[in-house]
Amino acid sequence: MCLKAAMRKSHKILVISLALFSASAFAEFTGSWHIEYPQNKTNTTTADEFNIFLLQSGGVICGFHYGTARGKAKVDYGWAYTTKPTVLGALRSLSVAEVTLHSSHTSTPVNALLTLNGNKLTWLVNTPNSELPPTIPKSATLVLTKSKGHELRELVNCSVKDA
Repeated sequence: MCLKAAMRKSHKILVISLALFSASAFAEFTGSWHIEYPQNKTNTTTADEFNIFLLQSGGVICGFHYGTARGKAKVDYGWAYTTKPTVLGALRSLSVAEVTLHSSHTSTPVNALLTLNGNKLTWLVNTPNSELPPTIPKSATLVLTKSKGHELRELVNCSVKDA
């Protein structure tokens, strides 16, 4: 009897350890990601930016974006006054996610790959030859920044009904 009890206990410990290891093995996409870049084609020195505010719920990722172009003369905040996420996708591997972004400047969604490497997030549009709004970059490396608290518009999870 003692051997059986010890085996059950070690089995439980193994299962709990695997669950904890598995959860921590996935990269964490949750956060405010930012890049700022100058626009050389404008008469202004105002830097434009592209931001993605993400929430990860298990293997699902959702959130919002904010992009500017032409010295901030053009702004893209998706569905600006709703809680419907403008970014929605899923993990493809431990540190790669595929997402769809809905811009306020086009009815065609933008598909992109996100690759997480420490505190850097690589954004790469994975639809070749697609016409993008000027507020959405084809590729960019964003850095994790401190959240201001309002970016996720009270979004608490990434359920399909939010999309």
